[in-house]
Amino acid sequence: MRRARVIAIWLILMGAGLIQAAAASDRPDPAPDASVAVPEPTPRAVHYYYTGLGLWVARKLWAFAVPVVWIVGGAAAALGRKVRRLPYLAAVFAFTGGYELITALLNLPWTIYLGFLRPRDYGLGTQPLGDFLADQLKSLALGLVLTWAAVGGVYFLLRRYPRRWWIWAGLAVVPISLGLTFVVPIWIDPLFHEYGPLADRKLEAQILELAARVGAGDAEVYQVDMSRETRAVNAYVTGLLGTKRIVLWDTLLERLAPDEVLAVVGHELGHYVLNHVPLGVLVGSGLTFIGLGAVATMARRVVPTLTARYGITRLDEPASLPVLLLLAQAVSFLLMPIGYAVSRRIEHEADRFALELTHDNNAAARAFVALQQTNLGYPRPGLLSTLLRSSHPSLADRIEFCNRYRPWSEGRPLAYERFLNRSGQTPSSDSAAPR
Repeated sequence: MRRARVIAIWLILMGAGLIQAAAASDRPDPAPDASVAVPEPTPRAVHYYYTGLGLWVARKLWAFAVPVVWIVGGAAAALGRKVRRLPYLAAVFAFTGGYELITALLNLPWTIYLGFLRPRDYGLGTQPLGDFLADQLKSLALGLVLTWAAVGGVYFLLRRYPRRWWIWAGLAVVPISLGLTFVVPIWIDPLFHEYGPLADRKLEAQILELAARVGAGDAEVYQVDMSRETRAVNAYVTGLLGTKRIVLWDTLLERLAPDEVLAVVGHELGHYVLNHVPLGVLVGSGLTFIGLGAVATMARRVVPTLTARYGITRLDEPASLPVLLLLAQAVSFLLMPIGYAVSRRIEHEADRFALELTHDNNAAARAFVALQQTNLGYPRPGLLSTLLRSSHPSLADRIEFCNRYRPWSEGRPLAYERFLNRSGQTPSSDSAAPR
């Protein structure tokens, strides 16, 4: 009898469980306006964040220490004497090449740990060591060519215009930056990754339909094979004019649901149609112009004090390169919070654009949750970390913004529709309908 009662209770519980499961299967998916909670970071994510803070401080100190050692240790003056007999620009190129190669060797432990070992320790890295080192060699070669061009131009101006060199260099930053932005997607990016159309044709059609609704029907969308390097997820807009494109990591396409991918694409379309890429270039160029003026002012005062002690006699001699780089790093550190603040504002505008375009706040919030969980994100960084390190709003702020922002329910005009009206375009008839 006792066994019979146990069996009866077990059958009742099983029946109740089946009924509950059936009811759960009939429940609709979360409504587009359902709130999404900000998840607490995992212990691994917390550890990743705080060790990252320590590494960031150590890396900054190291970056300042390297040119100081070159100056104080006499290596800059010694190498400057060796190249002095060469023609001027050849001497500049020789000194720059030696400095960059030796500094790259000094930085090699940092490069391997931060780019290869640390991502693997936290389950993010997937790239074999041989491929990683091959990419680093390509980056070094490419960086050396660009550095030669930049440093050669600066020293040419230093000798030609000793007091106003920074003005001409600053003015040259804008066309050079815009030119690089144009060519990077077609000449440089393919050196490191393979780009192609989306494997999911249905999703690609949905993305193109979304783009057409905001007058960006000519947008090119690419899938890139980032899974060969990482398990992290991301997407971005790159290029200028004819090379402008939206790039989705294949890891993002694998990890996120289609509606979450569309929310991410809405964000990238915000960057695309609001011309955030050229805006970012212009802001960066403006800060660079200010920074060059500050470097020039400080260098005129600093170099004379180095003559007797460290053998650096003139600002236009190649041996002054570590001095200029040290001053540039100091000025960049002071100006970087401004650049980050502008970037966070731009990213917030793209978030708002995505919500106004898709009306799928729930999908956007879930996409940020997936970003946090996959990339070991820390949702609420401190104020100092935000000011000095964050180019995007915090994940907690972005999720909470998705939960509360619904201007269409208040009858307010949408920002992206105002943009289309200003540009002479007309939103499609279904652009204001919640998805």
